[in-house]
Amino acid sequence: MKTVLALSLVLLSSGCTVAHVVDSWKADGAQPFKRSSKRVVLVLANDAEHRDRAETKLAESLKNATRLRTLFSAQELEDGVSVKAKLLEQGFTEFVVVRSEESQEKTRRRGSIWERWLTVGVPYASSTRVDLVTSVYEIGSGDLKWQLSSYSYDPSSVESLLGEHVKAGLERLQADGMLVD
Repeated sequence: MKTVLALSLVLLSSGCTVAHVVDSWKADGAQPFKRSSKRVVLVLANDAEHRDRAETKLAESLKNATRLRTLFSAQELEDGVSVKAKLLEQGFTEFVVVRSEESQEKTRRRGSIWERWLTVGVPYASSTRVDLVTSVYEIGSGDLKWQLSSYSYDPSSVESLLGEHVKAGLERLQADGMLVD
């Protein structure tokens, strides 16, 4: 019975995504963010489908957040000065940017200890590491106010990874004293 329980826990946890927080940084003298302030979100990713899903998930997770790409067309986004002026005009104060990077890493050799020791025909088991960096800028001054770095190995989906990253980010914002009300 214990073996069945242990095996089922392993199988359940293998489908979960965990965002490991590397560190966070806040600018000297940065004022805490208010949940009531308006913010615009942007996810930088090569895959448009993943990017759109991630932006939607991020905007839903944060209060008073709007996707930048829903406010402006691709042509309008090319003029940064105009976009900034329109965002300030509409009452937005914070700009949240999430960047992701994906890389393959060789982590270990498969097989028993004797096979690894002899290294005869033993293949490497590779894992996909995804690094996420979230930066929060003040729109008016353009200054970076807060940043969070995290990573995950073999995420089960973009949504689950972003959900874990946002959850970890909100916890770290509170721990850093950067989130009020």
